[in-house]
Amino acid sequence: MHGSSDAVWFGAPETWPVEHCKVLYCISRYAQQAPNVRTSESWIRQLALLVLLYEGIDTGALRFDYSPNLVWVSFQQRTERRWLRISQEAKSVIDDLWEAKLVNGIKLSSLDYQPVTAYQVSMKGIAIVEQIPSAIKDLAHSFMYAPDAYPGEHPLPPQKLLHVRYDGNEFQLTSGDGAYTKMSSITESEDVSYVSSPYIPSCLRSNSTYRIEPTSNALRASESAHGHSMMIKDANESLVLAKVRALVGEWMPFGANQIAALNERLGSMERCQGGLFSSEIDRKPTETHFEVPTGLTQVKILDFDLTDFINFEAEIHTPEEEGVIQIENFGMHLHVSGALLYGVKIDAIMHRTEKDIPMDLLSRLLVDVHQDSSEIICDLLSRYQITVLDMIFMGKALQRNKYNLIMSTTITPKLPAYKYLDKGDRENELKQVLGEIYACYDITRDDVLFLGREGCLFSGPNAQKYEPLLTMFMGINSREIFIRNFFLRTFVLDDTLGSLRKQIKNYRHVPQNRGEIERSLSDAAKNTILLIECLQYLLESVEDLELPPVPLEVAGAKIYKALCLLERKNNILIRCKDSIKLIEKLRTQLDILLTKFESMSKEQLAEVSGDFDLNINHMVKTLTVRNRVHMNVKIVRMIFAGNLAFEIIDRLSGGTFNVANPEWFIKWIKKPLIDPPGLFLVLNLLWFKLVWMLLEAWLRKQSYNYEASIVVRACVDKRIHVGHLKRFLKKKTLQVGIFEYDEMAPELQTYVWTESAFPFQDAETLVQIVIDEKQQLLRSVRLQVACAIDNSKPVYTRKKSLQSQSSLRGRRRSSSLTNTLRENNVLEQFTNILRAEGVYPEKLAPLVRLGTSKNLFSIKDEFESLETSRARRRRGGLGSNKAK
Repeated sequence: MHGSSDAVWFGAPETWPVEHCKVLYCISRYAQQAPNVRTSESWIRQLALLVLLYEGIDTGALRFDYSPNLVWVSFQQRTERRWLRISQEAKSVIDDLWEAKLVNGIKLSSLDYQPVTAYQVSMKGIAIVEQIPSAIKDLAHSFMYAPDAYPGEHPLPPQKLLHVRYDGNEFQLTSGDGAYTKMSSITESEDVSYVSSPYIPSCLRSNSTYRIEPTSNALRASESAHGHSMMIKDANESLVLAKVRALVGEWMPFGANQIAALNERLGSMERCQGGLFSSEIDRKPTETHFEVPTGLTQVKILDFDLTDFINFEAEIHTPEEEGVIQIENFGMHLHVSGALLYGVKIDAIMHRTEKDIPMDLLSRLLVDVHQDSSEIICDLLSRYQITVLDMIFMGKALQRNKYNLIMSTTITPKLPAYKYLDKGDRENELKQVLGEIYACYDITRDDVLFLGREGCLFSGPNAQKYEPLLTMFMGINSREIFIRNFFLRTFVLDDTLGSLRKQIKNYRHVPQNRGEIERSLSDAAKNTILLIECLQYLLESVEDLELPPVPLEVAGAKIYKALCLLERKNNILIRCKDSIKLIEKLRTQLDILLTKFESMSKEQLAEVSGDFDLNINHMVKTLTVRNRVHMNVKIVRMIFAGNLAFEIIDRLSGGTFNVANPEWFIKWIKKPLIDPPGLFLVLNLLWFKLVWMLLEAWLRKQSYNYEASIVVRACVDKRIHVGHLKRFLKKKTLQVGIFEYDEMAPELQTYVWTESAFPFQDAETLVQIVIDEKQQLLRSVRLQVACAIDNSKPVYTRKKSLQSQSSLRGRRRSSSLTNTLRENNVLEQFTNILRAEGVYPEKLAPLVRLGTSKNLFSIKDEFESLETSRARRRRGGLGSNKAK
């Protein structure tokens, strides 16, 4: 009994479908229709509901079946496809409740334009929920609430209700209070043991003399019966097929050059064709050996045309779970039009032979075909094609969807086509493989055709006869899947361009985003080019597609009419031409953004140029002021020298003491030097010049003594002995000792003194250290080294090594590394002083400056003489060499 009929719910509660009641009650605990306009409504998303219902199946509370399905999953504004254990029966029950108006549904879209469905219990459904027996509710509680919430309390606390979370890899069920978390097994795969043989329809084979028949594994069919299965539940046998041939199709950009290159890579015209293949790139082809991970593919050429197609079989050499036996051979057809086909003939699944294949087991096998075919083809595609697939499917090319074509000789039970769509077990079994079924036909008395969104099934003795029509139908649907993903990708790119437009508009607020904008524009331009090329390939492929003629017999004409090949082809052509408009729109937007970005770059360059001009003007003004100050200082020094010279003369003559001139002054100075007209003035001027020259010479010498200097700053944070430091400082003449205190920072003490003859003779170093006495840490060190240029020496303490390589390596070494080495050497010598006084107890680690890319002990092999011509040219540097 199904809950799609309203009459079911008008009976006594005991007559209601139990599983429908459990699902309805589950939805009611998460989402209900608002009783009035002042109350907000709540909804539960379809994916979260399916995860909860799967947990009910896993715990045994729900008597549903499930199978792997490729499902869209959104996470952090990105959507990917995942194989999940989805129950078609649960989805059918939800549809029944929706049809009975016990549940409301809402359709919306995600940020990347993927359709999303959500549900809530209607007011009519709430009335039904209130009458559901407590025994049924208790069964539903087992997968809706945390284990510690039932069966003690009634009603159950809402904070113990489980909520579905997705972390990008696994689904989690977490209670509202966060006290309970459980990992869901809905993402785990279910491998089954099977034996398959490669299969390619005869209509796709070549009529040339070179034609090899594919391998048959029929004699090995019994091996699968000895293998294990990872299925938790027993397979449902509502539908059973016989002599199944499963084809999986997809479309991707291909051309004559790609087919020719693939034929050459597979060695189609060589003596030893095919072989093992891997997508790994040999990055060191000159070395003796290399290693690759497991999972190689064995290829055997069946037939080919150099620029039109190639048929081959591929055997998968991939390790499986322990106990699982999978003899997996694919038949693969690659056509210049871009149509790809992967075909298998089912010899056995588990203990079921080819005459007895349940649809439930077949769905598990098809998951393997989908996954393994994506990996196989990646080993054979060109880098361009792999790039295209990654772009279209946004980095999830291995999980791309494909179209299924299932052919069998019989289907059990044999019923009229419409009776399979019973909204029950049979239809749910078909949905596991075909997706939502929109049409079914009785072609003949024994032949039946089902058309679904994700595949089609033809069952009957005439299946092989109509292979040309069915494979053409699969090829057209494969192109439709590609144009569907292409259309979604254009909207994602449009959103990207819209985001870039906002970033360019607001770049003044966040100028550091320029690099990111440039990279995003580059990616958008590359993706636009790839989309244009894909559309050209697809349009040419559809336009050149030649449909087979209408069969003359009634059954063939009926199939041709049911498949609607011409209408489907025209629909794809219309969608391709419509996509041209979308691409032109994106291209125009991209051109506008590139123009805006170029204007933004020019504006930034103009701003930089303006700032540069301002800096130049500021420098010119600064130099002008400096020259004026220099002239003023020179004038002041001249006045000072004149005053000094004339004061000395006054002191010699005694003129300032108000006493009579002595006799010796009159005899030796006044009469011969002062009395002659003008002579005393000349002598005063000469004396002034002599004093001026002596003063200038003394100033030059003082400046010269401190002309060669460097300043080393280091934040070290090293442990020291404060008591020994105090004794060490008593020997020094401290210039300043500052106590620093801040409420938000530790108490620090600063000491400054002068070290003579450090780091070498004739040098003088001003030392400033900052101490955290409470933590006994040396926080920072500042060393200002000064000496005369003639007395300067190279600053290094370690022996020269690798002298033969010094010149070449010295040229490559950057100046920043050279400066770092000098500073670290000064710090090392200062470390030795502290060690000698017992201040720094570490025996090995020097006070190497933080941020240095190398420490002193790791660079000993590179530590060489810095006495180079460059050091000579840098006159004034501490590391300048003495003239040799």
